[in-house]
Amino acid sequence: MYQLTAMDGHVRRLTDNAIIPADEGNLDYRAYQEWLEAGNAPAPAPLPDDPTTVPVTVTPLQARKALRAAGLKAAADAFIATLPEEQQEEWDYAIEVRRDNAIIAKAAAHLGLDDDRIDALFRRASTFA
Repeated sequence: MYQLTAMDGHVRRLTDNAIIPADEGNLDYRAYQEWLEAGNAPAPAPLPDDPTTVPVTVTPLQARKALRAAGLKAAADAFIATLPEEQQEEWDYAIEVRRDNAIIAKAAAHLGLDDDRIDALFRRASTFA
């Protein structure tokens, strides 16, 4: 039902892929703690260096670092600036960047990136703290 993540203290709820921070004030985190106390164990975190593992989500900072490392940050920023205000806000204020997000698909098409390249960017992003 849960999986550890590469983000320290965070877990992924597998039913909906929600990332749950380690925060005692968070109801989802308390439910996770109760699940653990009932004798359950989370799935291990995927290995970022496993070429077949593509993270479902990364943090916004990880995404930006991966774009910068690939020399794509300026082009991605320019593309985001062309989007409607609501989508710009979605990108700017997201708490996670999902691989299946429509903005990612639009940006990939605009930047000429295929699925393999996007997957590689997500794998690279997951290696950043």
